[in-house]
Amino acid sequence: MESDNQDSKHRLYYSIKEVAKLLNEEPTTLRYWERNFPQLQPRRSGNGRRQYTLENVEVLRKIRHMLREEGFSISRARGRLEQLGSEEMRRIEILASLNRMRVLLHELRKLV
Repeated sequence: MESDNQDSKHRLYYSIKEVAKLLNEEPTTLRYWERNFPQLQPRRSGNGRRQYTLENVEVLRKIRHMLREEGFSISRARGRLEQLGSEEMRRIEILASLNRMRVLLHELRKLV
């Protein structure tokens, strides 16, 4: 998302198309991973479109790394993600919260 305009770094949600492009994966792959990894739960807009947070993107990066670089099977990657579970997911949640605060501060700075 770095290649997008400056404001894209300060958004709370990203479309499946944007995330797929960022990860160099097809949207169908992301939807498949969503069905197979309960940790991945993007929110839905009013019209049903997926809205990915930076936390979701981080989980997707971990999934992609395990499947593509480490050669894990889906079930092994799911188990590994569950093992990382509380500590690693908490770290991801904290990073996402910090980013949300950064976005809000950026918006406040625009108003001043």
